[in-house]
Amino acid sequence: MATQELYFISATTQATDPDTAVDDLLAQIAQQQMDPETPFDLVLLYMSVDYLPNAQPIAQAIYKRLVPTPPTVLMGGVAEGVIGPGKEYEGEAAITMVAGVMPDVTLTPFVMGNVEMSQYLQDPAEMQTHLGLPETSKLTLLLGDPFSTPIEGVLNVFNTLYPGVPLMGGMLSAALSQGGNGLFMNGMYVNEGAVGVVINGDVSVDVIVSQGCRPVGNPFTITEAEGNVINSIENQPPPMFVQQIYDTFTEQEKALLQNGLYLGRAVRTGSDEVGLGDFLIRGVLGIDRQTHGMIVGDIIEAGETAQFHLRDGVTAGEDLEMLLIPQGFVDPPAAVFLFNCNGRGTHMYDQPNGDISRIEDAVGSVPIAGFFAGGELGPIGDTNFLHGHTACMVFIRAAS
Repeated sequence: MATQELYFISATTQATDPDTAVDDLLAQIAQQQMDPETPFDLVLLYMSVDYLPNAQPIAQAIYKRLVPTPPTVLMGGVAEGVIGPGKEYEGEAAITMVAGVMPDVTLTPFVMGNVEMSQYLQDPAEMQTHLGLPETSKLTLLLGDPFSTPIEGVLNVFNTLYPGVPLMGGMLSAALSQGGNGLFMNGMYVNEGAVGVVINGDVSVDVIVSQGCRPVGNPFTITEAEGNVINSIENQPPPMFVQQIYDTFTEQEKALLQNGLYLGRAVRTGSDEVGLGDFLIRGVLGIDRQTHGMIVGDIIEAGETAQFHLRDGVTAGEDLEMLLIPQGFVDPPAAVFLFNCNGRGTHMYDQPNGDISRIEDAVGSVPIAGFFAGGELGPIGDTNFLHGHTACMVFIRAAS
C-alpha cells in the first residue's frame, strides 16, 4: 500500500569511484525507504568539488535509478564542501542527499538560464508565466551559479511574486570562474544560471538565518549616503562617529574588531524600535581617505536606521544556539536543509562541525543535507536577501 505520510531519509558517501558512490547512496536509501512502491517527491543532492568531473553522470544515475520511478524533483549542485548528518565535510570528498515523500504537496521545478535572465528578469509577472510558477508559495528553494546569475534581480522576482514567503538556498562554490559550477535539475545538468522549486501544500516550514553577529553601541540614523558610501552618521563624519563608539568598547569588543566591523541595516518598518533579527548584516569595507565616507557592501539610503555589529566564532555559535531554542519546543523536523557560508566551518570555529553539532543538539539526529555556499539566500523580516557568513536552514514538518 502506498505510503501516505510525509517523511525524509538521508544518505552520505565518501566513495570516490562514481559507480561505487551511486551504488552506496542508493543502497542506503533503499534500506530506509518505507514503501518501495511510493516514489519520492523531493530529492536534494550535493557533491563536493572532488566529484565535479563526474557530477553529471552521478546525478543522472541517481535520478533514473531511484525506486520505483524518478522523483518529481531532484535538484542540487557541486560545492566546495557538503554537510550531512553529524558532519561537515571540509577538504574531503563526500556526496550527501535527502529524499522525501511529501503527500498533498505540490512541487513546481524551474530552470533560469540566459533567456530568463535577459528577457524576463525585469517583469516578475512575465517570468511567472514563462516558468509556469504557481500563484502562491510556502517555500522556494533556489541554487545558483554566482558568475551568471544576477541574484539581486532574481530575488526581486520572488520577493514580488511571493511577498513575505521565504526563499532559501545558496550560490554554488565549486569553481572560481564562470562555467565551472554544476547544477542538477531532474535529468538536466547545467553550468550557468539557477535551478529551483516552489513548494506548496500540506507542509509546515520554519526557517533560520543566523548571521553570526552581535550589536554594539546603539541604533543610529544614516544622515547622508550615496551608493555604497555613507557620508554622515547622525550628522557626523563616519570616522568620528565610529571613534566615539570605539571609546565605549570593552576589551573583548576591541579584540573582536580585529575580525572586521559590520553594519546592520534595519529592514523592519512600521516601528521605531529595532532588535535582534531586524538587521541585515553587511561588511564595512573601509574609509575613503579623501571624503572620509564609509564604504559598505550594499547600497545605502539616507534616513536608514542602522547599528554596528561584531562577529567571531563564539558570537556565531551563540547566535545560532539562540535561534535554535524554539525548535526544542516542537516535534523534531522531518528534514533540515542547510545552506552554510564557505567562510564558516573551521574558518570560523575553533573545531569542526560547529554548525551541524548545534543543529543536532537542538533537534536530534534527523535527515539533513547541505553545502558550503559562496553566498546564502534567506529572509530578514519579510524580504529575502543574499548573505555572507550566514547559516541558513529550513525545517520541514508535516502540517499540523
